[in-house]
Amino acid sequence: MTSISSQVDTGNSTHIWTLDLDRPVLVFKLFFILLPFMILFALEAIGLSFLLLIFALPFDLRLRRAFQRPSYKYVIRSLGLFLGWAALSVTWSSQGPDQQLLRLILLCVMGCLAIVSAASMTGAQKAKVQSFAVYSLIICVIGLIAVSLASQGFVMRLTGGGILQNGFNNEAPARSISILAVLVWPLVGLIFSRNSGFTGRRAILLASALVLGLAMAAFRLGVVSNLLALALGGAAFLLVALQPRVALAALSCLMLGYLLLAPTIHMDLLSGPGDQSVVAGPGTWAYRMEVWSHTARATFEAPIAGSGFEGSGFSGQNLSLGQDSTLDRQGVIDAPHNLFLRIWLELGLVGVILLGGILLGVIRAIWQRVHNGIEAGIATSVLVSFLTLSLLNMGAWHLWWIGTAWLAAIIVIVCRQSGAYDSSSQRPSSIFPSVGVMPPQITFTAKTS
Repeated sequence: MTSISSQVDTGNSTHIWTLDLDRPVLVFKLFFILLPFMILFALEAIGLSFLLLIFALPFDLRLRRAFQRPSYKYVIRSLGLFLGWAALSVTWSSQGPDQQLLRLILLCVMGCLAIVSAASMTGAQKAKVQSFAVYSLIICVIGLIAVSLASQGFVMRLTGGGILQNGFNNEAPARSISILAVLVWPLVGLIFSRNSGFTGRRAILLASALVLGLAMAAFRLGVVSNLLALALGGAAFLLVALQPRVALAALSCLMLGYLLLAPTIHMDLLSGPGDQSVVAGPGTWAYRMEVWSHTARATFEAPIAGSGFEGSGFSGQNLSLGQDSTLDRQGVIDAPHNLFLRIWLELGLVGVILLGGILLGVIRAIWQRVHNGIEAGIATSVLVSFLTLSLLNMGAWHLWWIGTAWLAAIIVIVCRQSGAYDSSSQRPSSIFPSVGVMPPQITFTAKTS
């Protein structure tokens, strides 16, 4: 006797709030539940949250074998050498031993383990986590949009006037917007994935509204660098999705060229440190360009080894700025706010070469995904957005900002090879290959008794 049985596979049968006792899935779901709180209210907790993800590591994992993967091997080796050189540079730094370097090393170790946790999940496990990632990031974006749209009078009454009067009103939201400017394009990719629950026009409208809303929030808060990061990240996403090899090659040349020539490029941007007509005051772009010009000149005092980790003492009184410098008179600065110049200044040519190795390792890891233009485009948009903000508006050693890099890498890994995109070796025929709903697959099994 022969019977015919049918099995229907919808591709996303698990509800987002279904309790899953799978340990890695449970850990990552808890992480994404906490993520909106950390981004909106507790940025410094991002690094500590990586401790939670360590509990998602497989019990039978061999770390040495995990770090030998081609995607990680070169990045991890270059990062280890970079941190080792930074630790060695403390011996000639004017600041001496500093706990900041120890915190940085611990953060990188936890970040590496968190990335291994994400990469160790199976495709089915990642598919269960993706919905949590989508809704978590959507809550973050909507929360920041609401803060930027709130009228000054309402916020003044809510906070008693203290926050806006002491000038802190834009600092915390601006930092949160910087994080989301890096994460928004992975969010767009997740919205168009098969596991997000959004399809067709709803996905297009939601993604467009979130990007435009985030841009509007950045504009209202006056954070121009975030607008530039959003634009460049989106352009990188499209270019790599369409022409991955050409776009990645061009990006590598631009990135490494600026890294090597940064001091030369910035040396003569302004007419001179004493030109009062050029420098309007702290917080202006002209002021920041003067800082970059001074930093570029100072790099030639110790071009090979640098001044040591945090050895610049960037307070407007050191660094051979000169007594007639407007920096000395205004004295409002604590960092060059340019990653490449800071590395040149403190770690010298050796640090620049090691940083170049890290960036090339990341490009190499993205290059291995060029068969899927969407995945490569998402990873490239994260890299471009992060570098844009690091070169314009961020301190090199801020732990919350370095934690953002690890967070972005974790989300990129959660996006890929998990049913979100075509896992075949062929490139998708469309930039957004899964806008529609995949039809149920019905298989018939013949049983003979």
